[in-house]
Amino acid sequence: MFYTRNWSLSEFRRDLLNHVPDYVEKYGIEKVSHNCVSYRSSLGDNAIGYRHHNTTIVVDYNDGTYRLDDGGYRSSTTKRKMNDILPRDIYVYQHDFTWFVTVKLGLLDQTYTFSRGMTIDVSGADINVCDIDGQPMHPID
Repeated sequence: MFYTRNWSLSEFRRDLLNHVPDYVEKYGIEKVSHNCVSYRSSLGDNAIGYRHHNTTIVVDYNDGTYRLDDGGYRSSTTKRKMNDILPRDIYVYQHDFTWFVTVKLGLLDQTYTFSRGMTIDVSGADINVCDIDGQPMHPID
């Protein structure tokens, strides 16, 4: 939107709110929580991206595969938002200033060092975790 006249803040907000349903319908953008929205990702047919501020922190491919990225902001808020979005069997935590991801699949429980852009696949009988380059990551346990 580009405005050529001086709008008061309340007029701008009112006009913006009138256009919100158009964005939801066209792009599938929905507010998840404070400063966090979900949208239809261009990374796959059924993929849903979750954006916190300007970083897509989680992409859910809807096939048991998830991509995680902190955008360089390793804060407790980013970690909490990731854990709110991810299924209960995948969670991010911090110990001694290092981030880890624990993945549970049935009786299998594996912990990995967090890496920007890592992909977690729990769609099969095994847990497959890759870094941003597609190289397999190994559990630290």
